[in-house]
Amino acid sequence: MLNLRDFKGGNTRNRLNYGHDKVGVYMSAFSDSVDLLSNMYIISDNNATHVSLNDLKALRMVSNELVPYPIDNTTYLTSSLSDEQIDQLTGVMFICSVKQLGDINFHVKDASYPLTTHFLNYGAADFTILFLNTNVNQFSNQSTTISQWEQNSGSSVYLYIGYPLDQPEEENSHVFSNPMKFNGSDMFFPNVEKFALTDVSFYFRTFKGGPNFKVDPGFFNVDGSVTTAYTTTGFYSKPVGEADSTKTINTSRDTKYSGFTGANIIGFLPNGGNVTYTEYDGDQSVYVA
Repeated sequence: MLNLRDFKGGNTRNRLNYGHDKVGVYMSAFSDSVDLLSNMYIISDNNATHVSLNDLKALRMVSNELVPYPIDNTTYLTSSLSDEQIDQLTGVMFICSVKQLGDINFHVKDASYPLTTHFLNYGAADFTILFLNTNVNQFSNQSTTISQWEQNSGSSVYLYIGYPLDQPEEENSHVFSNPMKFNGSDMFFPNVEKFALTDVSFYFRTFKGGPNFKVDPGFFNVDGSVTTAYTTTGFYSKPVGEADSTKTINTSRDTKYSGFTGANIIGFLPNGGNVTYTEYDGDQSVYVA
């Protein structure tokens, strides 16, 4: 994953592919100037082809799935712009591996625009789905909202921050999953609440079928929300730099039955930092963790 602002200007040749085989370039640059992108070029010496970053930005389907631009090991990026001009850019470029380029179940989508995934339509296949969000015109922290989740009970979905490599992820490095581990067993949730991410890139690994869900640029404030089902799960991520606060989620309840709530907490805390989870039932509260 490369930030466009990190490339060198002044007609420098910024090499893109250090391997021997062709790989693919995906780019999201929603908020960047057409004038700047039109003056940056990807050039291949082997077949003398070139494309501007503004044209590369347009390589996406109606569904907002990005189309890879294949590059060989002679390919470089160059621009007559100054380093100061390039430093204004907020877009990103993802260079996939040879394996990913040839994988029909590897997808890259531009979450800078509203879109809906339809992976339930493809049966029990395994997918890797990378999302890039560079929409900083309205949302300074590139927020993405996930909603209207549909998933078959026989499938598994894992959410990771960053971008996928060819090798499997480290165990328990995901930030959300469905099913999730509960007392040593997998528990599938038929309902997933709306949630938001504040990362430029994130991806899903799915097994035995992918989910359908809606993606929108923008932030969803979980504080004060009400769950939409009795058996449900969700996700909350505190943005870096946000002040500490209390988030309250009102859980739907059928008083004819007993039930419970819980939270899996992951992440890194500064020295002395802590996260507490408390259940409130009427006037009574129960400190949990």
